[in-house]
Amino acid sequence: MGYRMSSVPGAAIGMGREAWAVAAAMARYGRHFAAPVRPATSRPTWTTEPVVLVHGLGHNDGAWSTLGARLGAAGFFDFTTVTYGFDDEVPRIAVRIAHQVETITALRPVERVHLIGHSLGGVAIRYWHDVLGGDVRADAVVTMGAPHLGTPWTRLPFLSAPARDLAVGSSVAETLDRRGVGHDRWTTIGGTFDLVVPASRAHLPGAEAVNVASGHAGLLTSGAAAGHVCMALLHAEDQRAIAAERCLLER
Repeated sequence: MGYRMSSVPGAAIGMGREAWAVAAAMARYGRHFAAPVRPATSRPTWTTEPVVLVHGLGHNDGAWSTLGARLGAAGFFDFTTVTYGFDDEVPRIAVRIAHQVETITALRPVERVHLIGHSLGGVAIRYWHDVLGGDVRADAVVTMGAPHLGTPWTRLPFLSAPARDLAVGSSVAETLDRRGVGHDRWTTIGGTFDLVVPASRAHLPGAEAVNVASGHAGLLTSGAAAGHVCMALLHAEDQRAIAAERCLLER
């Protein structure tokens, strides 16, 4: 389908932003993610649930630098990153997520965590959530440009095994499709200029679906996407506080 004439300038701007985002991602590749530091203050502070971050294929924890700063401004400071290599398939990444989450809940006085995943990382979170029983540990889950419904690029013959896991009809896709786990705590974010994972392929039934004017890599630096991530996590924190207050009143 071609662009209408009125959409051409917007598409050009979107592609330009995506090129900038790709260049920025390459520049940050050699740097590791540095979690924001809670500012020193004498005022009472609130404590949020930990946040687990899972990057996309071909990236590393440096992918989260921009979003991490935004989350820090929203009051989130407890981060754990899950990293993996080019050859790690979705089920193996999901096991890593499970290990990290169980470590967190064993060492901290929390029962649930928030999770954010970009691209392949979002599908790995879904596998952990739907197949490995992670739904009992997940509070808010946000995926960004995750090909939950597949992506046309997985038909290319030279792709690695992790990328082939994302194809419609793959063993991973079939396993996920057989599960009846709900995604009402999920927010799925798609990019309207995403040529890797079209926005229509980035959403799940039952999840809060959001599209922003961004390309695939640009989702990691998009102010609009970051705003939706913060809102999802803050809403979950608000619901947790309401539930705790209700529990106290019922005693």
